[in-house]
Amino acid sequence: MGTTSSAPQALTQEQQDVKYLGERMPFGDEELYRVYRAYRAMKSKSPEERISFLTDIGVQSVPPPQQQERSILLQAVEHKLLPPNLGNRLYEAAFLKSAADSEYTTMNNKGAVMTTTTTKED
Repeated sequence: MGTTSSAPQALTQEQQDVKYLGERMPFGDEELYRVYRAYRAMKSKSPEERISFLTDIGVQSVPPPQQQERSILLQAVEHKLLPPNLGNRLYEAAFLKSAADSEYTTMNNKGAVMTTTTTKED
């Protein structure tokens, strides 16, 4: 038919990952691509540079001049308003396949990083 092939095209890794996220998160494609790109930028950071999933993803979603202020604000929200480890649990639900280990460590109430990792269970 026409000049286009009716055979299905293979999805790129980004498209596969966004499709995977779309099956787990009730967002549109634009939001999913934004989260995915921020996630990929965040993954380039070393484990020592990571704070928490919510803070890291929030920082990566704004231009560099605003990142330090965003980091401070998000850390305050996480420590004062949200349940402990909410962001990391969201990360596990959205990005990890069953039984995959999280690269995020749990945080104690004082914000110090503990050295344990979490494992998602079905």
